[in-house]
Amino acid sequence: GELISSADIPADKEYLESRKESLTSALFTDDMIRQFFDEYAKRSSYNNTVFVITGNYPMPELGEKEGLKKYHVPLILYNNNLKQSSRVHSLSSHNDFSNSLLNYLAANYPLDVPGLTTSLGTDICRQGENEKTFIPFLSRNGTVSEMVLGHYFMDTNQQIHDIGEGLSLQPATRGRKELRAEEVLEAFKLANAKSSV
Repeated sequence: GELISSADIPADKEYLESRKESLTSALFTDDMIRQFFDEYAKRSSYNNTVFVITGNYPMPELGEKEGLKKYHVPLILYNNNLKQSSRVHSLSSHNDFSNSLLNYLAANYPLDVPGLTTSLGTDICRQGENEKTFIPFLSRNGTVSEMVLGHYFMDTNQQIHDIGEGLSLQPATRGRKELRAEEVLEAFKLANAKSSV
């Protein structure tokens, strides 16, 4: 309320009013997470708990509506015993989280984990030019028409883009036929439809 009333320019006031709920959420998220951890720290299980905080959709009303950035959501992993923070720079999806967690548990604890999963994901912290990244994106209307394949993004118009730093996009330097992105996406849709019946 105070932020909106302090705006001098009518266009700014209108912008703030139309995005009031999203802006409020963005402004207070850090405080709410901090308050949550402060409260949870009172429990005996606090030091043995790994917290996973993520979103399922970004907030396009506050940022990007086009390109790959429209799919960017936070993924925060936290445990009180961590010695330092780190940022993952590889391109990952929610599909990658379960595989990464299973791999971590299998490597560090005497747990039985399945040798094979049906997940499309790989490890979150992978690196290298030959990444086998495949991320199909489910739009808000329930269709899959965009995807990441390797270091490339195919948009709804089937245009292929190189993925740069900060999820920026540039026209692909390789030919469309060489990538066969449309074929990969169609094969995924067919397999997904068949397995979802």
